[in-house]
Amino acid sequence: MASAIFFLCRNLRVRGLLFSCFVFGAISAGFGWSQDAAVYFKANCASCHTIGGGRLTGPDLKGVSEHAKEAGKDRDWLVTYIQDPQRMINSGDPYAAQLLQEARGVVMPKIPGLDAAKAESLLDLIDAESLLD
Repeated sequence: MASAIFFLCRNLRVRGLLFSCFVFGAISAGFGWSQDAAVYFKANCASCHTIGGGRLTGPDLKGVSEHAKEAGKDRDWLVTYIQDPQRMINSGDPYAAQLLQEARGVVMPKIPGLDAAKAESLLDLIDAESLLD
């Protein structure tokens, strides 16, 4: 249906606006607004992580999706890891063990209420921020 609306609109400004709305809607799924992902990151993640600002207690998350892909892990793996890092470590997953070693043995705490939808939105935010210089 979205593509039908898109092609019915001949005005490029309207097409651009519709495209922006669809992209914005996809990015903000799970939070209602993409700003909520940034607020959530700041409240729950930024004390240990940056996105392009270097290591803090936890690693710099810039390019985290790409790094995981290079290690043979997909987005679903990242979502699961973000929700419960200790469980992934305890499962014997080699990449989780590598991340633990790189974090100097500091395990990211499990954040209460962090469901898959919020983890997905956080990854969307991190991926978008990773593209910025």
